[in-house]
Amino acid sequence: MRGLVLETHNRMYRVGVDGHILLCQPKGDIRRNSNLDYRLPVIGDQVELVKRKQKGRGIQGLIIKIHGRKNQFARVTNSRLGRTQIMASNLDRVFIVSALTRPGIQWGMIDRYLVYCELHQIQPILIMNKIDLDPQWELDELVIYYRNLGYQLYGVSAKFQKGLDDFQKISRKGISLLTGASGVGKSSLINAVCPQVSLAVQEVSEKSGLGKHTTSNSILIPTVEGGYIADSPGIREFIPPPEHLDDIRFGFREFLSHQSNCQFSNCLHINEPKCGVRAAVGKDIHQTRYLSYLALVNEIREIENARPAGL
Repeated sequence: MRGLVLETHNRMYRVGVDGHILLCQPKGDIRRNSNLDYRLPVIGDQVELVKRKQKGRGIQGLIIKIHGRKNQFARVTNSRLGRTQIMASNLDRVFIVSALTRPGIQWGMIDRYLVYCELHQIQPILIMNKIDLDPQWELDELVIYYRNLGYQLYGVSAKFQKGLDDFQKISRKGISLLTGASGVGKSSLINAVCPQVSLAVQEVSEKSGLGKHTTSNSILIPTVEGGYIADSPGIREFIPPPEHLDDIRFGFREFLSHQSNCQFSNCLHINEPKCGVRAAVGKDIHQTRYLSYLALVNEIREIENARPAGL
């Protein structure tokens, strides 16, 4: 039978099958899949499973196959070894959540999410939470810049239930991943639009200003109209899995119209002569975005150089 992976925790899986939820484990054959990405299920996966009589730990089914994914969202978990973690699959969109204050907008981190979405053809949507703390937030230079790039960008206050209509409408259908740094209010946002659940909410650490992790497992939360919101543990740093360095430039959409002005077709826009992209920095291309590009290129280059041979 076929089912949808709704929750993962310590290699235990809750799978939705015809309106029922079964507690499952993967069968050993999956762990030997030649494709490393398909050795463990993730939320959003369509899986094949067989029922089994409940024994120890209440296992009701065995997952025997992970069906092909239309996409997956992953991050680097060990930069030295280049290890990655797939957070969710079969996504229709990714909500990139930020907070205007504490911890504040981290544009460099937003850019990393955007690059991943651009390169993997997943729709990104920017959510600015805690707008009650800054009534003039829409006048911010970078907010205007990202909107002019064509990104959907919405302001909300989960605490005071403001600006949630667009978020509710967009997340009604399909699978939406909610991601962002710890402490930006993802759990509060879900609680606001999915009243049937109650996720733990924890304030930003007074000592460090960083969010404390309140979600320890990955879960698909059903919306009222049949969609799902994927919640995952808050992270303090997002490093997209290494792409070919030549590909990263295509994740910055405003670079595209200027790359034809480069002298070399394989220009990385770093120190090459007659670079059309560098010539546009400070004009059509915001300095902050270009610095994000350089930081990502350098970090992925370091990961590739540090990776042991054979990995």
